[in-house]
Amino acid sequence: MAYKQHFIEWFSGKQLPSYWTQVGTGTPSMLDSVDGGFQYVTSSGDSFMAFNDKKQYAHDGSVMICVGRRTAGTEMRFGFRGHNTTSNNECAYVKNGTGSTNIVLRTGHASGDSDTQGSVTADTTAKAFKIECGSANIKLTINGVLDITKTTNRPTVRLQPIAGCYNGTSSYNYMEVYNT
Repeated sequence: MAYKQHFIEWFSGKQLPSYWTQVGTGTPSMLDSVDGGFQYVTSSGDSFMAFNDKKQYAHDGSVMICVGRRTAGTEMRFGFRGHNTTSNNECAYVKNGTGSTNIVLRTGHASGDSDTQGSVTADTTAKAFKIECGSANIKLTINGVLDITKTTNRPTVRLQPIAGCYNGTSSYNYMEVYNT
């Protein structure tokens, strides 16, 4: 049974709360500016903040709402992972970057992963994203409009939230995660 774990992060204050742990070689920091939020910078691959492998969210019944943007470099990444590694097994996350024309939803399970490109242009504008992991599909909504519904390569284990980037800089102002 999935418990109704509900998590809200405003990314405010002088430092990230201790429940966030770093995976990879990036540099996390809080931005000291109006609506600054949390910033992540990396120049050596995939790097992100996670819940220290505490997987509280159901692969078949959870939601993440996130407001963020890629500010420089290759790619912003956030969503769910089933482990504290940069492997793409057991995941459902957004990629907003220079590697594709439009924003991508990547999903994966133990046997493989795949990307689905939506219709919203990948750029450096702040957006509100919503990832819904359901029993039959995973949906990505951007700025209140459903953009991708994906039925393949869905994760099969409990998940934890992540926020970071790949060879670039991204910033986040808000994250909400809950089981449905």
